[in-house]
Amino acid sequence: MTLLGIFLALLLGPAAPGLWAQTTASLPGGDTQVPTPQEIQQGRKNWGMDLGFGGSFVQGQTTDNSLNGNFDAFKTLSPDRSEAYLNGEFINNTVNSNSIVNQGSLTALYNNRLFLPKAFKFFVYDTEAYNNLFQLNYRTTNMAGICLDDLRLGSSLQTLSLAVGQEHEDFNTGKSDTTGRAVFHDEFKMKISKTARIHADFFYMPALIAASNYRLSGEISLETLIWAKFLGLKVAWEDEYDSYLRQYAPVASLNYSVWTTALTYHFGT
Repeated sequence: MTLLGIFLALLLGPAAPGLWAQTTASLPGGDTQVPTPQEIQQGRKNWGMDLGFGGSFVQGQTTDNSLNGNFDAFKTLSPDRSEAYLNGEFINNTVNSNSIVNQGSLTALYNNRLFLPKAFKFFVYDTEAYNNLFQLNYRTTNMAGICLDDLRLGSSLQTLSLAVGQEHEDFNTGKSDTTGRAVFHDEFKMKISKTARIHADFFYMPALIAASNYRLSGEISLETLIWAKFLGLKVAWEDEYDSYLRQYAPVASLNYSVWTTALTYHFGT
């Protein structure tokens, strides 16, 4: 059984089976970033799920339809020093029935404090992804690392992590690549009111044997609750750059940016 299969079994286990049955149709997943486990908990200790969905539809001389969605879920395992997470995202845009943007990812992650000091966690994860903007049919990434998740300054919280592992990519040009990579992740979030906050992510993913082969990815978003603690609104901007992409997909752009807006729903305990 793959790492992804193990975590699916953990997360889809005894807790809230009806809830999981309603959301598994959302599994095709948003791009190739690694989620931060601590981001989803937000005061919930036992389990939690966040759902997001947005889109636009234009009908006329030109038909332009865009959809985006995501989910994040976590479950605290016994003993309480460990958690399992599942994250999925997708973006799809068609113009006159032609696919312009089609990208997604699904990530399963497990972390445990083990023997580490309280502020640190050991984690492993598996990500499956696709992205037609990069002519990427399929990408699988398996990593292990250490996370420092409790850097507080006033109303802000910063999370740092470092991981190493292997990444395999298959492109629609017929080429493929397997690369050892390191992943540095810096996440920052800050409350700007009782119901709103700014959230920023930065990823740097160099190859272990070639400094010129790297990927940069960043996202900044504004999130606010609009009904109690359940319903919210998120506006996000994401940018990704792949320095080595032309080796495998010569006509692809090395850089792209995506704006998304979505309604979000939050529940859990």
